Amino acid sequence: ILILANGVLWVSSTLLPGLRNEVSFVANAVVGLMALAMFVTLVVRIGRNLHKLSKEEPRKRWRDRHKRAEEEAARPKEQGSGDGGAGGG
Repeated sequence: ILILANGVLWVSSTLLPGLRNEVSFVANAVVGLMALAMFVTLVVRIGRNLHKLSKEEPRKRWRDRHKRAEEEAARPKEQGSGDGGAGGG
C-alpha cells in the first residue's frame, strides 16, 4: 500500500503538478487510516487472546471464598489466641 501511495504521489507530481497538494493530502489520510486500522486490529487480537487465555485458566470459586469469609466473620473469636496477651511471660 505504501509503495502504491508513493507511486501515485510520484505520478501525480509528474503528470499533474497542480494537484500535488490534494493528492498528498489524500495519500496522508489513507496512510493515517491504515495505521489506525492496524492499531485497532492489534487491540482486538490482544483482547481475543486474553479472553481465550482466561477461558483456559481454572475457574476461581468466588462464592466459596465469599462464604468462607462470612463464616469466619460470624465465628466467635477465641480469647487466648494472639501474639501478645496480658500474661505472655
